Amino acid sequence: MAKKRTVNTEEAADLAHMLLQQRLAKHLIRKALVLQCNGRKPIAPRSFERIMARAREKLQADTGKSRKDMRQDSKSFYEGIIGDPRIPPAVRVRAQEALDKLYRLCIPERVVITGTGEGGAIKTETTSKPDLTKLGVADLMKLRELRAKVEGGSPQNN
Repeated sequence: MAKKRTVNTEEAADLAHMLLQQRLAKHLIRKALVLQCNGRKPIAPRSFERIMARAREKLQADTGKSRKDMRQDSKSFYEGIIGDPRIPPAVRVRAQEALDKLYRLCIPERVVITGTGEGGAIKTETTSKPDLTKLGVADLMKLRELRAKVEGGSPQNN
């Protein structure tokens, strides 16, 4: 027996499309969909992603551009902001962060939770360095070669 859908996906996709055009944040679109289409019941994550995918397809169809062209437009826009000395530094930093996110250059931070074993307070530590202790010799050699290429030296000297 098929599961009954609680959300009209086409109606929800139309609403999400309209909100995407207004450049609303994803979490606000989710709240609007819950209130408009589903009452107070939460929307399942897969359903929400399916709705957002349809809304993005509609947005792309509206512009008539490919994803590559849309990325290029965004890149040009952010580079224009970064290169303009009249724009405040805080806005330029946000534009650089958006550009990094566009090209997926952001390194995610990890929060490592450790405890004392005697039931003491949990110490949290934020790090952005990868854990190299779990890599094998072959992987470490590859990293060493890549580092040498980037720095312009030979792997034996490092």
